Amino acid sequence: MRNNIFRSWMLASLICFWFPCDLRGTTMKFIELSCPVCNKRIAATVIPSTNTFGGMDRDFMSRAAGAQPLLIFPITCTGCFYSGYRKDFENEIKISEKVIIEIREKKILKPILAIQENVDYGEIPAWIRYDLIAQTYQLLQKKEDDIGQQYIMAGWVIRLTRNILSKMDKETAEKINKMIDSKWDKDAVVNENRADYETGLGRELALIGKRNEGEPRKLAAYAAISLLMAHGENGSVYEILSMLKTVETEKKFLSFERAVKESIVLEQLFQAKAIPFMETAVQKEGDNIQKGILMYECGELHRRVGNWDKARYFFELSERTPGLPEWLARWVKEQKGLLPKLTP
Repeated sequence: MRNNIFRSWMLASLICFWFPCDLRGTTMKFIELSCPVCNKRIAATVIPSTNTFGGMDRDFMSRAAGAQPLLIFPITCTGCFYSGYRKDFENEIKISEKVIIEIREKKILKPILAIQENVDYGEIPAWIRYDLIAQTYQLLQKKEDDIGQQYIMAGWVIRLTRNILSKMDKETAEKINKMIDSKWDKDAVVNENRADYETGLGRELALIGKRNEGEPRKLAAYAAISLLMAHGENGSVYEILSMLKTVETEKKFLSFERAVKESIVLEQLFQAKAIPFMETAVQKEGDNIQKGILMYECGELHRRVGNWDKARYFFELSERTPGLPEWLARWVKEQKGLLPKLTP
């Protein structure tokens, strides 16, 4: 895999996932960096070590126990909005005068939402920082998959930080958690990728909702939506919302539906932004295995935004990759199987 911060982290995550070992929780330390564009001093948080105890989604989003590296990695200079990772702020970084003028004088880097002056960069939502990294990387003419990955990670932040049930009344939330707990198999979680287990449980709860009426349907629907959205399986949510509508009050349903759809739209916005960069990366990649991985990533992106034909196309390309790792070949087959069946 290419030598950049995400792919190094993803490779480490995959090794830890497929070959379990004793890892410490995420640890952090604080260092001082300097912006290579405007020279502003930045008190940055960096991560010496982490873990993958939270499981890995099928688009490679990995969760840690404890602090989430995904929220800590991106660094933004609040003076000029130059953004990147620790390596992008090290002393040896050289940026052309043309790019410096674009950023410092023309102020070409634009946060997707307005940011208050003199705010600490850690107070800026991580998804905004990843979007700024993507903008910065385009100015620096980084490789397409490096740029696309920033948009993917912005979408992951939306997925990781949303708590769709947080505004629900305490009694209902407790009932939903109790329903999830009643179906939870501790032994299965230990022996399985936790993300896969929770996604499967979400689909099981959706079926339970279909088979029931009244409060059992309502609780199952809420639980299913919460679990599926936690892993970015947003395509299944709209059907479950239709089921929920039949058993929830109009006021509560409309409020919940709005929150769900706003979150999904934002996650899919970043996935859609990533697609053209990742597709270009496929065309340029010379290594067969890396190309197969990129094709799988393109297939997953298209699946998650609802482009079924494009998803099938890239999954089938990945399937035909010689020497594709066995675990990834299985994932390709299983993710392709989630697509709607072709009609004659």
